[in-house]
Amino acid sequence: MADLADVDICQITPDVLVTIVSLLESHPLRAMDALHVACALAVEPDIFVSTDHQHLSAARKAGIKIVDLS
Repeated sequence: MADLADVDICQITPDVLVTIVSLLESHPLRAMDALHVACALAVEPDIFVSTDHQHLSAARKAGIKIVDLS
């Protein structure tokens, strides 16, 4: 349970769905990657971590600080 102390649960709201569609229209993302970035935008994390360059690019362009683990 200690691992979940810093977890934020993102509800899939109409606003998140609109963001997903926008991300899919403007970036070469898979649907689940767009969902991940849209949820990150909703919860406003300190950093966004991934190894996928398209994923990271979309997050960075959306204004999220990124960490590339590749």
